[in-house]
Amino acid sequence: MAEYLVRRAKYGYEVAKFEESNYPIDVYRVSGSRCYCPARTRSCKHMKIFKAWERNGSTPGDVYDEKGTLVNNIL
Repeated sequence: MAEYLVRRAKYGYEVAKFEESNYPIDVYRVSGSRCYCPARTRSCKHMKIFKAWERNGSTPGDVYDEKGTLVNNIL
């Protein structure tokens, strides 16, 4: 099962996808209203995860599942 970590980047935000490894499988760039993943839709799961992260206070280290539910905090 994939887990996602959101972080602030130099020009916006990034959503990193992890699956049973220490290194991310994919990293997606997200702005406040758009995700730059291959899906190219406004309602992709990365935007749902990003919006959930913002609603929860933008806490560094929060880990989310594919549905946007907070799973854990690594810090």
